[in-house]
Amino acid sequence: MFVGEKVRLDPIQRAHLPKIIAWMYKEEVIARAFFGDPLPKSLEEMEAWLQQLRANPNARVLAVIHRETEEIVGEVALQPIDWRNRSAFFAIILGEESRRGEGLGTEASRLVLRYAFEGLNLNRVEANVLSSNEASTRLLSANPLSCQHGSPSSDPADP
Repeated sequence: MFVGEKVRLDPIQRAHLPKIIAWMYKEEVIARAFFGDPLPKSLEEMEAWLQQLRANPNARVLAVIHRETEEIVGEVALQPIDWRNRSAFFAIILGEESRRGEGLGTEASRLVLRYAFEGLNLNRVEANVLSSNEASTRLLSANPLSCQHGSPSSDPADP
C-alpha cells in the first residue's frame, strides 16, 4: 500500500481486530469519534464487519501500522465513496494513546489522501470533526480537505 517514514497503510487483517475492538470502547476514543451504532461487542461481530467491509466497493478502511514496531496504532477510512462524483469522507482513529503526538496521524492522513487522489482518482475528500476534538482539528488544519483535487465534475453540462 502506501508507506511513509513512520507508518504504512495496510488492509485490515483479522489479527488487528482485538486492538480495534479495545479502542472502540475507550472513553477518550469514543469522545473524539463518530461510530456507527451498535458497536461490535465480540470478535465474531468484528469479523463479520471485516467481511462486509471487504465486500463494500464504496469503502476503504486501512490499518495504520507503525513501521518500527509493526503494530497497528490506528485506522483510516474513506467512506462512503461516491464514485459518480469522485468524492469520499475521511476519518482517522489513532487508538494507541502512547503513540499520539508523534506525527503518526498526520503522516497517515497524508498517505490516505495520496491514495484517495492518486490511487482512487477522487477529486474531493471531506471530513466531519466534533468541535471538542482538538487533535483532529489540528490534523485537518495541517491536511486541508476543503480543497478540491481536480475539477468537481467532468460533466460538461454542469455550470
